[in-house]
Amino acid sequence: MANITTEQIIEHVTKMTALELKELVSLIETKFGVTAQAQAVVAPTATVEAKPTTVSLYLTELGPNKIGIYKLIKEVKKELSLIDSKKLADQVTTAKQVILENVDLDTAEALATKFKEIGAVTETK
Repeated sequence: MANITTEQIIEHVTKMTALELKELVSLIETKFGVTAQAQAVVAPTATVEAKPTTVSLYLTELGPNKIGIYKLIKEVKKELSLIDSKKLADQVTTAKQVILENVDLDTAEALATKFKEIGAVTETK
């Protein structure tokens, strides 16, 4: 058998009809026990930002209903007294305050909605 180069094989394959190529692929699959199915291409995920699974909720502004905000903070942070809740909320004038840390996004968004309803401004990170 004469030595056939890769270039010669490629040249011959490029001259084949679609039906001949299909038969060749079928024979190769049978002979070598492989399949010529295309592999799924996975799109790069570097440009897609996934939603975080846990976030922290910060109080950034009190708004006009301070007493309602104090009560809501106490409801959320059960370990705080109403006076401690007031102290935490009043510190917002100097820096945003953490209300909840490492909670699921749905919980944080639901609580942010409650704060918004009583006039407060929150932020999730």
